[in-house]
Amino acid sequence: MKITYTGYIGKVIILFFYLFFSDKKMMLPNTFVLWVWIIFIVNVFLNHFCRGQLSAARKITRIYLHNKPEVSAKKERKMSLELIPGSMAAILVIWSILMILSFAWILIYQGLILGISAEILLFILIAILPVQYNSHLRYFYKYFEGSESKKSKAIIEAGFDLEDVKSIIDKTIKENINPHKWWREVEDGKR
Repeated sequence: MKITYTGYIGKVIILFFYLFFSDKKMMLPNTFVLWVWIIFIVNVFLNHFCRGQLSAARKITRIYLHNKPEVSAKKERKMSLELIPGSMAAILVIWSILMILSFAWILIYQGLILGISAEILLFILIAILPVQYNSHLRYFYKYFEGSESKKSKAIIEAGFDLEDVKSIIDKTIKENINPHKWWREVEDGKR
């Protein structure tokens, strides 16, 4: 199951328990709790960064697989996760936990209205903040530069031709191509 879906399900469960089983329900807070909002801001940045990483990997994988229709969506997801450096695993786990905890803490300490408003604000910010694809792709590229690296071997085992995926990422970086737009063009048959 995707991390984002797990986060949404976790938030719905927390909201359900807050509404029906919490003894300390409040609509608006009596006091402002600064640390809750600092964690929310960290959550916004982690959301933006991690979603950018996942999106960049997914778009590059889709561009790579555009003429290979026999690959299932599940296999595509597994392949795209292999492009993400192993060092991101801990950050992705922290992000998935923080997504849920940030919402829970805002509900508990700042009330229902601010909790729901914070989630709406988070959704809007994620939608309007541009993804820095080139920085994410440079980050990917440096982890499988050498053909003998563990990451290179994992990428090959996932089903990629290492040189092909490297050339796609290299072209994207050098020509400053937005992989999302490139994927849309591939999908529409323009490239």
